[in-house]
Amino acid sequence: MFFRLLTFSAGRRVCPGEVLARNRLFLVIANVLQKLTIEPEDENRIKQVINPLTFEPRLTLYPQAYKVKVNVRSSKLAGYS
Repeated sequence: MFFRLLTFSAGRRVCPGEVLARNRLFLVIANVLQKLTIEPEDENRIKQVINPLTFEPRLTLYPQAYKVKVNVRSSKLAGYS
């Protein structure tokens, strides 16, 4: 079963804040990736194939839960927010 979600709608009733939301989301993700290193807790987990057909349908599709390690990239950035 495949679910399609139109987050910002479509056609005449498209959300006027879509561009702002997408740009802000890009900036937040870029900021997190710039300052943090995110890696799997278990190195063997990265070799597993993730099948999108097994994701749980909720508001969006969710993969199975997994744990990650998050580390600050540099001590200079630790106090910077």
